[in-house]
This record gives sequence, structure tokens and C-alpha cells, in this order.
Amino acid sequence: MKWEYRTVIYYAKAHEPDTKAFLNTLWPGWEPPRAAPQALIPKLNEIGSRGWELVSIQPVFIDEDANVLVHGGPNRAQEDDMITGMIKAKARIPTSAPGNEPTRYTNAYFCAFKRQVEED
Repeated sequence: MKWEYRTVIYYAKAHEPDTKAFLNTLWPGWEPPRAAPQALIPKLNEIGSRGWELVSIQPVFIDEDANVLVHGGPNRAQEDDMITGMIKAKARIPTSAPGNEPTRYTNAYFCAFKRQVEED
């Protein structure tokens, strides 16, 4: 069995007219917050209809160079390493003291998909 993979950054934008209309079909009368994760459903359904299976989704921070910063991970350093500090600055995320990460919000999600391909 062979697989092909695709990675995509999707942004949850519940205020877009098409997305808002779709969400209203699922939850009539609901006024979702602008970055409600449910806003990803139409995008996930669309790629799923083309045979792609979602295998991972992770909220992330993206800078203008498409560097991805994820929350969490080991916190062994006394301060951010140079690359993490640079990404935080570009993504306008405050640097904090070790072990004292601020609450952060994002509407960007790193998604990984796979689908089966024909054997040669």
C-alpha cells in the first residue's frame, strides 16, 4: 500500500459569508466567534471529498516567512533559543519567562492529510 501526503495551513474564519452560512445550517441561530474552529469544517469536508484523510491537526503560529511555532514542548532552556525568539518576534508573540508561557490564541491550524495511491 502506498500513500501520498499533503500539509496545509488552514485559517478558521467564521465571519466569511459562505462559512457563516454553512455553520448556520449545522447550528441555526448560532453567532460563532470570528476564529471558531468549527469554521474549518467546510475546508476539511472539501478536501475529504477528494479522498484525503485528516491525520493530524495542530493550532500553530505562522510568521510571514511561513515558519511554524507550536505551543508546548520541553522547556529546558532558561530562555527562548535564537530561532524561537525570531519566530515569536515575527509572529508578534511576546517572549516570556521560562515555564511561564502566556495564554495565546490562534486561528491557524497545521493539518496533515494522506490518501492512498495506486501501486505501480
